[in-house]
Amino acid sequence: MDMEIGKVNGGIYYRIQDKNNKNPTKKVIYIHGGAFFLEALKNHWNYCYRLSKETGCEIIFPYYPLVPESSSEPSHNMLLSVYKELIKNIKPEDITIMGDSAGATLAFSLSMLIRDHGLPVPNEIILISPGFRIGDTTEEENKRLEEIKKYDFLLDLNDYRVDALKGNLHGLPRITMFSGTHDVLNIPARRLAERMKKEGHPYCYIEKEGGIHVYALSNKSKKEFELTKSRILGN
Repeated sequence: MDMEIGKVNGGIYYRIQDKNNKNPTKKVIYIHGGAFFLEALKNHWNYCYRLSKETGCEIIFPYYPLVPESSSEPSHNMLLSVYKELIKNIKPEDITIMGDSAGATLAFSLSMLIRDHGLPVPNEIILISPGFRIGDTTEEENKRLEEIKKYDFLLDLNDYRVDALKGNLHGLPRITMFSGTHDVLNIPARRLAERMKKEGHPYCYIEKEGGIHVYALSNKSKKEFELTKSRILGN
């Protein structure tokens, strides 16, 4: 893989592409997860390397500001700056914004910020186990929470500080979302899927029975990876 570092106000980002593809048309802004306070992990890099190799796309990998040293506003401003830099030379229809966990939440809210700034939106949004706030739960959801807690030992619900679900879907591109039923964050993911269906927003929701948090990053999740590739390539 070839890697370069770019700079914008608020931070740096990496440009990752397969050595055999020097002129990639398609671009992916990949926003890593980590509950808003952890840096990128090895599985994030491996996933992006694999994605670039198999699609020929260039991965734009922002190192956005993290809490507690920073907060939501600087993170979003930095990510918006990355997008503005990218569309200087790239058509928005060749750009996919995606992320996992907290990064998926940021991918979703960044897309709304792009729209609200009057900028052209990307071709696709891909959300892997988005870290939306659960908020108030119904009695049925409380029962599911108790069951899911047997499997989900990774996340502390109090780590999520941005309620992106309150945003408006109007003007956003198609949203492809993956979530597993053994992930506590499957509850708000289902809410978004139901909302998109109700509002007639273009979407594709893949739910894996027994899937844990960010299961779609695993090499075993072949169906999810193939769908992600097709979305990036404009299918």
